[in-house]
Amino acid sequence: MDKRWNISRPYDVGKIVQVEVSPGPLGLHLHQSIGYCAIVDTVLDTSPLKGHAGVHCGSRVIRINDQDVSTKSREAVVALLGQLKDQKKSIEFYSMAPPTCTALVQVEVPTGSSVQLEHLTVTRVASVDELRVGDVVVAVNEVDLTTLDATKALAVWNATPFPKRVVSYRTQSPLLATTPSQQASPYSPTSIEVIIADSSLGLNVDSSEGKHVLITGFAPPADAQRSYYQPHRDTLPGRFVASVNGIDVSSFPRDDVLGLLGKLTLVPKTIALVTSDDMAALHAKAFRVMVDVAPGSLGVDFDGNCTNSTVLSGFRPVNGSPGALERSGVVGPGSVLVAVNHLNVSRLPLHQTIDLLKKLTDVPKRLTFVRGGTSSSVLTQPFIDVSVPPGSIGVALNSSIASSTVVQGVTPGSAVDEFSGIRPGSVLVAVDGFDVTTLPLAKTTELLRALSGHRKVLSFTTSEPIGWPTSCVAVAVPPGPLGLEFDSAVAEAAIVQGFAPVPTSPDRVGVIQLHGGVALGSRLVAVDGVDVRSKSLMDITAFLRDVGKAAKTLRFILPHGAPSSPKSSPPMAPLPRQHSLEILQKQISLTDDPVQAMHQRRVSDTTDSPPLLRVYKDQKNMLVHEWDGKLKSINYTHQAVSSFTRVTKGKAGFSKKHAASDIDDNLCLSIGADKSKSYDYIATSTEDRDALAGLVESLIRTKAT
Repeated sequence: MDKRWNISRPYDVGKIVQVEVSPGPLGLHLHQSIGYCAIVDTVLDTSPLKGHAGVHCGSRVIRINDQDVSTKSREAVVALLGQLKDQKKSIEFYSMAPPTCTALVQVEVPTGSSVQLEHLTVTRVASVDELRVGDVVVAVNEVDLTTLDATKALAVWNATPFPKRVVSYRTQSPLLATTPSQQASPYSPTSIEVIIADSSLGLNVDSSEGKHVLITGFAPPADAQRSYYQPHRDTLPGRFVASVNGIDVSSFPRDDVLGLLGKLTLVPKTIALVTSDDMAALHAKAFRVMVDVAPGSLGVDFDGNCTNSTVLSGFRPVNGSPGALERSGVVGPGSVLVAVNHLNVSRLPLHQTIDLLKKLTDVPKRLTFVRGGTSSSVLTQPFIDVSVPPGSIGVALNSSIASSTVVQGVTPGSAVDEFSGIRPGSVLVAVDGFDVTTLPLAKTTELLRALSGHRKVLSFTTSEPIGWPTSCVAVAVPPGPLGLEFDSAVAEAAIVQGFAPVPTSPDRVGVIQLHGGVALGSRLVAVDGVDVRSKSLMDITAFLRDVGKAAKTLRFILPHGAPSSPKSSPPMAPLPRQHSLEILQKQISLTDDPVQAMHQRRVSDTTDSPPLLRVYKDQKNMLVHEWDGKLKSINYTHQAVSSFTRVTKGKAGFSKKHAASDIDDNLCLSIGADKSKSYDYIATSTEDRDALAGLVESLIRTKAT
């Protein structure tokens, strides 16, 4: 479970940011007049957190490492931070105020004072000099009102008797004085542009409209009184979101746009809202467009003279009628197909893309095109998608080119560095699929900074064709089940965790396992030439399911230090292993030396992942993988740990000695149970064999005490 839910108060998880801080001073000044909690007043220029979107004036410290400090005083938090000054630490901040907050004020409101609020914003005040019209109240008598909805927050305010201690924030310009400008619209004179300072949108979205974000009202209705909505509260319902912070989203489906907005909760959002006519006009002239097509023929021809890309040359009727692409009216001859179901095909040669489309004939498809005649040549160039984890993007940008975002250098060892085609001069063309080629460098940098706390997909142009390291293992796979198990603990990649029986194969062993070159811990990086390194495990398994009825070629990158096993290796039942030792340690409650040794081997990453033992938390049972000696089946049984009597290294204890005659004695292990039962194991290394033996021995010792 995400630790951000593990706190003593009902904080909005969307307003929480977790940062990893290196040893040394934080460079933060906490508010001196607010003593019941620790709230940031100033972020110094020397602070390692300077520029972080979630750490600013009004951010409250709620957790340090695994300790909830949301109810501790400022002094207690300062003392704890002092103790951890020379250590690396994880700190969670909760935004009580937006990033535009310039001042946080605590004031005693005496009896007889008059303070009127509207949506927690001060609209009238008398006899309280420190409180101003436009200030937003966030706490009263140490009760954090930002954790409540508007109705409950106002109820708490009204129920709190005078005198009361009030904490409020103010921005450079009071929110009530903010009047959104309509004249700067890049779309039409009728469009509306609003700047949303709150983390929540406060808008209702039409759930039946999937192609765009259609606003139907306000949620809750009281949010119509927000200062930036109030002038347009009667005209916003029925409008569509056309842009977000300068990014044209008119051609993107609702869920994609809402996903982008969800990542921008902690920064101000400038949103342009347009009418249905304006939306249709924008969609018709967008550079990059998506078209949803049903299963069946596409009814198109591709230009055979352009063999390195997939260029539309014309249409063909489907059952005597125009096909879905022709009916869409947004693509025509010269349009370039760059993605199929969000899978990048911009670098695939024409014949490979056609083969892929044939394999996907029977499934619905979302096709992404760069429209023919696009004035920006950079959009028609092949590009590479890179999934970048939270933190630095690993790229230095060329500040001398202000009109676009051009790579100046790549940080060695970064996620971007994994892709050899991204070099100085490559252009950032998209973020999470959204076109950023029209944004100046300053705007793109601002967007990347706002997304620094999230995983994102960055798309860079490249002039290099797809190439794979010689260490990659390619396996041609027939239609049907793959016989692979992926590690569900790794959501951002497809890591081979084990092999599954394939009923249609001889001896129920799949082609990939028989190949012998795919080690446990290998990463699936390509399917039929389509690079899937930027895709999540969920996306990859969906793709494999879509092409499940067709033959295909899979490419794997082997884990570090794990050479592929030769095809001539004798058949063996591979010991099931797991990518993450942390999960193994959570399933058992041991601190014996063997477990620690396994942990050190995993951290150093000098060998494959440790063996998988599913030991129940009470340590009374273990899930045992039993080899039948012929690799025809692997049975899974629950064996009582209390029945284990011995551990024998080598083949001496094997119950099926004739089947293991050609196997290295140093890889073998048997676990004795009761008087005569024996479970036989064959590991892939002596180190794994010894680690497994030590773990089971420690279980036996634990149960004997």
